This record gives sequence, C-alpha cells and structure tokens, in this order.
Amino acid sequence: MKKKPVRKKASRSSNSYTRYLIIGFVIAATLFIAVVSYQSLKNANVLGTSAFLAKDGISGDSGGGSGTSGGTSGGGSDTSKPPEQNNNTTSSSNPQPVGTKTPEPIEIHTPEPRIIKPQLNSVINPPSQRVEIQTENHKSEINAAAEGTHLEIKTEDNGSVSVKAKKADGTEVELETHALDDINEALEEEDIEIGTTSARGFSITNKETKAETEFPVSVNLASRTLSVTTPLGQKDLTVLPNQAVQNVLDQKIIDRVSESSTSTSGAELQLVQLRLFANNPVFQVQGIDDKKLFGVLPVAVQKTTLVSAETGQVVRTNTDPINTLLNLLSIQ
Repeated sequence: MKKKPVRKKASRSSNSYTRYLIIGFVIAATLFIAVVSYQSLKNANVLGTSAFLAKDGISGDSGGGSGTSGGTSGGGSDTSKPPEQNNNTTSSSNPQPVGTKTPEPIEIHTPEPRIIKPQLNSVINPPSQRVEIQTENHKSEINAAAEGTHLEIKTEDNGSVSVKAKKADGTEVELETHALDDINEALEEEDIEIGTTSARGFSITNKETKAETEFPVSVNLASRTLSVTTPLGQKDLTVLPNQAVQNVLDQKIIDRVSESSTSTSGAELQLVQLRLFANNPVFQVQGIDDKKLFGVLPVAVQKTTLVSAETGQVVRTNTDPINTLLNLLSIQ
C-alpha cells in the first residue's frame, strides 16, 4: 500500500505572508500618492486665488493697463477692466510688489514746545521781600530776611525770650521783645510756628504736629529753614516734625501717635520730641501699633521710633521687653 505524499504547509504559509505584504505596500503607496496630489492641488488653488486677487485690482498697482497675471502669462493686457478705467491709471516707474498696498502718507503733528515759566519755591523768598523787625529799645529796624542773616531764639535766665540777629558780616543785633511774633508771621505761609514750653524750652509746630526741644532755635527767613543750637554745634532741620511722623505712619511702624498737645487755637496736635542721637538731631515719636494677641485679643504695642531730622529716615525703633513679647505673640 502506497503512502500519500505529505504537503509542505510552511511553504504555503510563507507565500501568504508575502502576498499580504505586497498588498499592504500597494495600499500605502496609493495613500501617499493621494495625499501628495491633494496638497499640490491645494497649493495650486491658493496661488491661483492670490493671482486672481492681484489681477482683480486689490493690490492697487497696475502698469499702463497691463494686468500682473496677464504679464506673467505672456504680456497680455487685462481685458477684465473697462478701457476708461485702464486709461485713468497712472503708470509708475517703480511698480509695487504684487499683493502689497501702497502706504498712504502719514502726517506727524509735532506739538508746539511748551515754555514752562520757573516758579519760585514756597520756601524761598523773592529778593525784594523784606521782613522789618525793630531792634532792642526800638533804636532802628533791620531786614530779618536779608541773605545770610540768622535769627537766634533763646531763653534767658529769668525765663524771658530773646531774639538776636546774626548778620552775614558777623555782626549781632539784639531785637525787640516782640520779634518772635514778627518771625511767626513771616513763617505763617509755611505753616510753621515757634513757641516756648513750660520747661524753658522751645516748640516747633508744623501742621498737625508739635515738636518740643530744649535747644535754642534759629531761623533763616531768606531760605525759610530752621536749625537748632546743640552742644555739638548748629544742626539744620531739613525735615519738619509733621513729615517725620508721616514717614513713620507710611512705613506702618505704628498706627497712631500716643502723645498729644493742644495748639494756641485749641486744636489737638501730635506731640514729638526733638533730641540728639549719635550726635545728630532726631524726632522721637511715641506711638502705638494696634495688633491682636494670638490673632484674637486686641492689644496696643507701644513703640518708640527715632526719625532723622536731616534725612527723614527711620533711625531706630525701640520697645520694652513686655511690648516686645506682645509683638512676637500678636499679628496685625
């Protein structure tokens, strides 16, 4: 009995794989060709649209009635426009590129220069202004606002106030007893008033703030500046009391000034002290910083802040141990 030949299945399987691979390759190639053809057709349509827009006159630049697209295709004239319109077109020796619009001239209006007339600062007097103050015993009058003249105000041993004028040439003249009133009248525009204290000291009131000091005060009416005479010499007060307090409030070191005084008109004023710190004049501001202990209980943390009377900068802020502890345990 004869045996039937065994068919080789591996060869038939290999032929099937090859056939499927060829079919897949053909499909992929067909898709690739279709995509490339579509992109080419799309680009051709975009270019054709641009050329049509340029030919239709959107660019605004035509040369002697000859269309741009027509010139490209062989120098043919653009018949899509009426002859009258083509004849009215002005030829240009420098044709603009296709698709660009001729820019219109831009008119630049230059404003006329403004002449700002200089204005005198409120702290400087015109040279013609004079402040006449009588000398002691009404012997004569001097111009207290003369350049280089300083008016020194101090208290005598008997408690009276004396005013001495020191001129630029070095001479000194004693003024009448009411000279301080004349000085305050001259300083009224600057909202400054100089007075005396019960401790034979002086006060400088500026707007809403009064500064008390034990040092004699000097005034330069020509420049409207103040200075104090200390054991270390004369110190200029570039910053006034009200500005010093405002600097502390702006930096949120305190919320309010704790000491107060009353003006001659009965208004309540913030009270500070003018002293020396590190050989420089400073305003000592006693204030309160409102906080909440553990974020719940309201507490008033007392702080002492020193502000330079020359620069207006905060020099130091001090608190006692109890207020330091409250400050650490509290939040704003």
